[in-house]
Amino acid sequence: MSNLDNPVMGRPIVDEGRSLAIIGGADSLKGGRLGQEIDAHGEVVRFNEIVGSKLVPEETGSRTTVHVMNTLVAPLDDPAILEVDLETNAPWSSYCKRMHTRAILANDARSTLMIRPSAYCVMAGIRAADWTRGFLFYWFIGRLFNGPVDLYGFSGNGHYHNDLEITEKWVQFEHLFYRVNNITRH
Repeated sequence: MSNLDNPVMGRPIVDEGRSLAIIGGADSLKGGRLGQEIDAHGEVVRFNEIVGSKLVPEETGSRTTVHVMNTLVAPLDDPAILEVDLETNAPWSSYCKRMHTRAILANDARSTLMIRPSAYCVMAGIRAADWTRGFLFYWFIGRLFNGPVDLYGFSGNGHYHNDLEITEKWVQFEHLFYRVNNITRH
């Protein structure tokens, strides 16, 4: 299998036998005390703003090697972290905010992987905005791993330390997909 090279970290992110923890934002993280287990993975993926000071090390761990974000979230500004913009609702907005020289997130795109707007046009037929970024990240990248892939914070009925409603249309299908395919969720 060929590796997915990480131009930011200068090493492959998909490597033989390397383990992957994908940390979602569901309330199942609360009280789980899985922080050490999460941090023991070779790669640790986190989403949007559940990073840095918003982490509770005992529940969520503290390592981040890949940061997946939407159009409203700035990169973490750490050269050791691969930044991935998986905006599905407003990819043009995200593209412009990161790529235009006078934009709010200008110059942050130099180390950010993004879905090209032309690729999004093809994705529009599958209604990408109806899926969680966690599922899309797993589908595009996580399933390429030969080592163990564990999902944390991908079950429950609410968000981790956030009262906002879950709005993605296919969350229940995603949970069924993980269960049927024996993908470990915590």
